[in-house]
Amino acid sequence: IAARPGAFDRRTTSLLGLLAPALALGLANGLLMVETEAFAAYQAMLLDQTSVLLNSLDADGRVVTWNRASERLLGIAAADARGSRFGIDVAVVEPGRWRGLWEDLLRDGMVVREIAIADAQGTSIPLHLEARLLRDSAEITGAVLVGLDLRRRRALEDQVLRSQKLAAVGLLAAGIAHEINNPLSGVVGYSRLLLDKPLEPWVRERVMKIAESGERCRKIVEGVLLFSRQQEGGKRRRLDLGALIDRVIGIGEYQWRMHNVRIVRSYPTAPVMVEADTDQLEQVLLNLLSNAVDAMPRGGTVTIAINAEGEGGARLAVSDQGHGIPAEIQARIFDPFFSTKEIGKGTGLGLAISYGIIKEHGGDILVESAPGQGTTFTVLLPGPSLAPAPPAPDSASPPTTPPATQESR
Repeated sequence: IAARPGAFDRRTTSLLGLLAPALALGLANGLLMVETEAFAAYQAMLLDQTSVLLNSLDADGRVVTWNRASERLLGIAAADARGSRFGIDVAVVEPGRWRGLWEDLLRDGMVVREIAIADAQGTSIPLHLEARLLRDSAEITGAVLVGLDLRRRRALEDQVLRSQKLAAVGLLAAGIAHEINNPLSGVVGYSRLLLDKPLEPWVRERVMKIAESGERCRKIVEGVLLFSRQQEGGKRRRLDLGALIDRVIGIGEYQWRMHNVRIVRSYPTAPVMVEADTDQLEQVLLNLLSNAVDAMPRGGTVTIAINAEGEGGARLAVSDQGHGIPAEIQARIFDPFFSTKEIGKGTGLGLAISYGIIKEHGGDILVESAPGQGTTFTVLLPGPSLAPAPPAPDSASPPTTPPATQESR
């Protein structure tokens, strides 16, 4: 219609001329609003894709934005967090510590600190927090918080520290164990010779104590020497994990019966193959089984379960029904010479040796336990696909396919 000559009279044309600038401005504003909304959506998407806590607060410390990483980390939905006071109502920090941090932020404009915040269940999470003030000219409008979960980093630091401890003990063992063993052999040998002689009862009692103490020291030295040798690693080959477990259970069958312990095995239908040193892996399993038996002085059930993992790996779990391990000492159980057993019943090297063996194989040992609820040690092992091509398995330990569940007693 507008293209026809004379479609609009002079009055209409004049009116359209007056409205044109306003219409053009409205159209431009509409396009700008669409672009702004698209940019805001893009920014929100970026915030939600980050793996770190990234939130903003208003001038009173109340949550304005709450990204998905915060939801995953703390288990608190954005809708529940908005409007709440950070560090007080959500992501709770010790009140005095948070107030001090907020005061430092208002004074300095920026704070970098390690703090612990609580998730929805009240679990404490260590966090590396960077906070910066937001200003509009001289007026404070709020703050932005960037937080990094420190649990993985601290776990890696603990692993490095533990490895350093193991290496240090290995070096010490190599240097002094033989020197200790020589005079110790004399103490044990001569005390046994004396016990073959006719002795007064009180003398025999004391000599027996000397012999027992010497034997105890000899076992510690043997453990240290064994620990030192484990650091060097052994010859690895492709082996059937289920067959190895069956062999170890057979080796300790008398011990399990004497302690009234029933062993339940849970295997998948197909054999689970790993690349490992047979002797070392047997020692790890014997250590874990011995610990499980010791944790159940009145007997009980030990469950051994194996499963294939991704990329050819394997998972082996040994679970007992014992008294459990308190949370405060779980971080120390792999330390050399640390033991919760009675004096004379353990050297404190079994788990340290096992940890060193599995780490040398490129795997890991995890523990899950709670007082009164038993303990599960989980061994994670790499599979044959992650190691050089192994020699064919010999006839001593052919691959077997055991039933899904077996019991030994």
